[in-house]
Amino acid sequence: MGVRFLTMLALSFCLFDELTAAEIYRYDLPANSSPNCKFVTYSGQAGYDFSKDTGVVNTWDGKCARGYLQGYGTLIEVRTTGHTITTKANFDNGMPHGPGSVVDETSKSKTVFLGTFKDGFYSQGTQTVEGISTGIKIVYEGTFLNNRRSGDGSYLYQSRGEKWRYVGKFLDGRINGWGTETVYANGPNDYDYTWTGQFVNGKKNGTGRYSTNKGHYGTAQWANDVEIDSQADAPAQLTPQQLREIFPPQPKIVPFSCTTYGGVTSCQ
Repeated sequence: MGVRFLTMLALSFCLFDELTAAEIYRYDLPANSSPNCKFVTYSGQAGYDFSKDTGVVNTWDGKCARGYLQGYGTLIEVRTTGHTITTKANFDNGMPHGPGSVVDETSKSKTVFLGTFKDGFYSQGTQTVEGISTGIKIVYEGTFLNNRRSGDGSYLYQSRGEKWRYVGKFLDGRINGWGTETVYANGPNDYDYTWTGQFVNGKKNGTGRYSTNKGHYGTAQWANDVEIDSQADAPAQLTPQQLREIFPPQPKIVPFSCTTYGGVTSCQ
């Protein structure tokens, strides 16, 4: 099945430019199309240093108040790194706040965020990453903290026949806490494998429950994503009610759908 390989592969693909937890830097950048009007962006300690990028071209089609972007509009950033970033949202003091969207495009990938902002950061929504040449697609739906996956969420990885999904807890941008991992069958002789238990920095740890779409159930023990022991249940040992108790329903992650009419954006 290659469970460990798929897990590492999915987690190694960068979902988006996340901010380091240690320190966050604020940059007040000019909107070139609107003289004396700035917007606010952030970078982590090991992240992008906007102050050194003198080739950035920023355009803004909305209003300006007290020297900063204000109200609904579209901000387009064309960076020398090859990224073109389009943000459509309501801005307050130069920062997106409330419902909106971000599209980050390069020659190799496209990242789309649709959801809500809070004080310039992603708060909750759906983030999709597509590799143009690799065929990789990643979809995260859930909550964010400092633009990092944190709280409840779901993470889906797909690439040319391979499919992997996790639903559960995230912390500081990584899978941490209780959750359910499913590696889907890749070929006629393969099978779906699901494990529910504790994760530490993206790796299965401790004792949890496993199941397959072939009707196999049991208990498995993992250490740093390596299975060290497993015990299959006896046939017909578990009733449907027991199965529901072992594999409880996962939290429902509601996708965002936003519309704009008359300059007002609403999401549901």
